[in-house]
Amino acid sequence: MARGSTGKTSMRWIARVVLAVAALLLAAFAWLGIPATGAGLVAKNVCSGVFVAGRSLDDVLAADVLPASAMLAWVDVRVEDDRKRVMGRMLWSRERSAQLVPGLGCVLDASPELLQAAAPFSRKPGVDPAPAADVGPAADAAPAAPPGPSAAFELTDWSGIDRAALLSAVDGSFDALGDKNGSGTRAVVVLHRGRLVTERYAGGFDPHTPQLGWSMSKTVLGLLVYAKLHEQGQAPTTRVLDWVQPPRRPAWLERWAGDERAAMTVEDLLLMRDGLDHQEGYAPWSAVPRMLWGAQDVPAYAGSAAAETTPGTRFRYLSATSNILSALLRAQFEDDQSYWRYPYAALFEPIGARSAVMEADARGNFIASSYLWATPRDWARIGEIMRLDGRSGDGMAGGRRILPAGWLQFAAHPPPIDDPLASGYGAHVWLAGAPRGSTCGPDHGLPADTLMMAGHWGQLVAAIPSREAVIVRLGMTLDRTRFSRCAFIRSILAALPETTRPQGRAAPDPPPAGNGR
Repeated sequence: MARGSTGKTSMRWIARVVLAVAALLLAAFAWLGIPATGAGLVAKNVCSGVFVAGRSLDDVLAADVLPASAMLAWVDVRVEDDRKRVMGRMLWSRERSAQLVPGLGCVLDASPELLQAAAPFSRKPGVDPAPAADVGPAADAAPAAPPGPSAAFELTDWSGIDRAALLSAVDGSFDALGDKNGSGTRAVVVLHRGRLVTERYAGGFDPHTPQLGWSMSKTVLGLLVYAKLHEQGQAPTTRVLDWVQPPRRPAWLERWAGDERAAMTVEDLLLMRDGLDHQEGYAPWSAVPRMLWGAQDVPAYAGSAAAETTPGTRFRYLSATSNILSALLRAQFEDDQSYWRYPYAALFEPIGARSAVMEADARGNFIASSYLWATPRDWARIGEIMRLDGRSGDGMAGGRRILPAGWLQFAAHPPPIDDPLASGYGAHVWLAGAPRGSTCGPDHGLPADTLMMAGHWGQLVAAIPSREAVIVRLGMTLDRTRFSRCAFIRSILAALPETTRPQGRAAPDPPPAGNGR
C-alpha cells in the first residue's frame, strides 16, 4: 500500500507540474500578444486575398495562411461578404476585423474616423480588361490563355532569344502538378526591350490575379519618396526633422529632436542606415508581426525605437524603416486625401498599373514595408520604370517621363560606409549584381547593374538595364532551398541576347546633388 500511495503521489505531482508549465506557457502566450497578433494576421490576409485578389476563402487559407504557421489553425475566421469584412479570433483574444476600404485595400481594425475620411477617396482598382500583353506600347498581342496550370502566353517576335532555353528556365521554376512542397511559383513574366516575351501562371492564377509583393513594396516607396524630394527641390541628404514640418509632423517624431536621431537624413532611411534599435524578426512574438498585425499606428510603433548607433554608419535591413518613411511621406501633403492619391497619380496610373493597391493601417498610413498588391504584368510595368530610370516602357522610343531622372544613379550607387553589407543595398532596392553584395554572393554571375525588388516568400522583380530585361517571379516559397532568386535570374538572362542595341532615347537628366553625406 505504501508503495502504491507513493506512486499515486508522484503522478499527482507530475500532473501539477505539467499544469503549472502549461499555465505559464499560456500566460507567456498572452503576455506576448500572440493570440491577438495571430487573429489580426489571419483577418488581414484573408480579407486581402478574398476582396483584393478575388480568390476563394478556402484557397487563401490553404495556400497562404496555414502554411505560414501551424498555430494559425487555431484562428476562427468569419467572412462577411456583404460588408467586405473578415473577422478573426484566436483562442481567448479579442475579435479582430479587416475591412475593404476602396482605394486603401483591406485595413485591419479600421477606425470609424478612417472610414469616414477615406469615403471621398474610394479609388476602385482595376485589372487588365483582356489577356492582351499590354506591357508597354511596343508589346504584341498575346493569344488567349489555354486552360490548365501550365497556361503560357508567348509572343512570336523572339529577336535572337533562345526560345527553348527561355521556356525551359520558366518551366523549371514551376512545380510538378500536386507537389505541395516545391518552389511555390505562381507567376513568371519576362520582358525584353519593353516587350512581353513570355509569361506563365500556376493553377488558380492568371494575368488578372493581383499578387502580394511583400517587401517588394519597399522599392515602390523608395521611388515615390525620391519623386517627392525632386518635386520639392530637396536633396536626399535633407535631415528628417527639416523635411517634416509642423503641423503634419507625427508626435513620435518630436522626440527625435533630443538625441542622435535628430541628425538622421532621408537618405539614411532610404539606404537602411538609420541606426535605430530594431530587429527584423518574424517569430510570432517578434517585431515584424507585432508591428504589422498588432499596432494600429504602424509608423508610430516603428518610430518609437531609440537610437542604437549613429545614423548613416551601419546597414541593417528593417521593415520598420520603410514604415517610418511612409509616415514622413504622408507629412508632405496638406491632407490625407492627397497622400492616399499620390502613389496612383504619380506612378500607377501613368504606367497603366490599374490593378495596384497599396494598403494602409488603421490610422491611414500606407504599410509600405509589405502591402502592395498588383498583377504580375503591373509588377513588370514597375520594373520597366526602374530599368528606364523613370520613363515608361515604350521600348526603343524611350517612352514618357513618369518619374524624375536620376533615380537609377542614386539607387544603384550608395555612398560607401565601413560595412560590407551596405554595398549590396541601394535606395530601398537590392543591388543583386554588386560584387560585394550579400544578396547573391560573390560568384552570382549576374550583370553588375542588376537591381532587384525582393519579397519575403521568394517574390522578385529584377531590372537589368544593360540587358534591357525585366524579370518577374511571384509565389510563396516556404522552403528556401527549393528556389533561388539569383539562379533563376541567371537562367533567364542566359536565354536573352548577350549584347544590347542602342536604346535610342535622350540621355537622362543628371542625378540630383546630395548623394553622399
